Amino acid sequence: MMSTRFVSVSHVSHVSRVSRVSRLRRVRPLGRVVVVRGVLAFATAAVGAFGIGCASTPPSTAVAAGTLGEAAQKWADAQQPQSFVDFFRGTFTRLGITVAETGEQFTVVHQGDRFAFEAGAADVEFVVPIGQHNVDSLLKRASDGVLDDVDAYEIMAVLFTPLTREILKHPVTADDTLRQLSGVEDHIHVTLLDDQGAPGASHTLTYSDGVWRVENGLVGTPLRSFRMNAQQALEYQRHAYEAIKTNSPLGWSAFSSWYKAWRETCSSTTAA
Repeated sequence: MMSTRFVSVSHVSHVSRVSRVSRLRRVRPLGRVVVVRGVLAFATAAVGAFGIGCASTPPSTAVAAGTLGEAAQKWADAQQPQSFVDFFRGTFTRLGITVAETGEQFTVVHQGDRFAFEAGAADVEFVVPIGQHNVDSLLKRASDGVLDDVDAYEIMAVLFTPLTREILKHPVTADDTLRQLSGVEDHIHVTLLDDQGAPGASHTLTYSDGVWRVENGLVGTPLRSFRMNAQQALEYQRHAYEAIKTNSPLGWSAFSSWYKAWRETCSSTTAA
């Protein structure tokens, strides 16, 4: 199978990238988009999923990666199948990574048809902590050029909860009035199902005094419970990320309509 190589862009002009990131980081006031803003608070219940796809393989780009740390350099040096690039398509543009054992930080840039790497984690949309063993496991799963349902679950199990924590830091998720207007419960369970449909990674979301808290595992009695497979979570992540990226009344309205139908496929409420 043909493959593409991760590349580092530490010494390449960042003009176009800075322009793109600036658009992502500028959050325009959404004062009149009441329902949409409230929905974003609920959106985080399932965020963090990644899925599977396939496409033709682009040519690799050889760019020096001398400023990268050990973990990032390992990724940059790996031959990466196109299926792996497609796996993350539409889920982020700039993802910051922190390696727990060493404190190394680097940025994964999704360029659409390939990944690039940068030292440090500047101008990123999310920062996710992982272990060195997660880096090794990720590369091992990508090495055969095939990303199946087992791989999808295993990869998402690592990123599932950290990405949810990142999204819940967004200030619009803390607005209690909008949360209530949108019918967003203040105690939510989220369970990721493995490729056999068995419960796997999980976390609990609770809202109190203007703050969302994320705990590992299922804690207390929820008002709503999500049970989703990798494909359902992937579908959610792509729609939520697109709404965040466009950040317009029209975009959020479209997401809100889609979301109300989507949650009926993978969640249930608990009677008070």
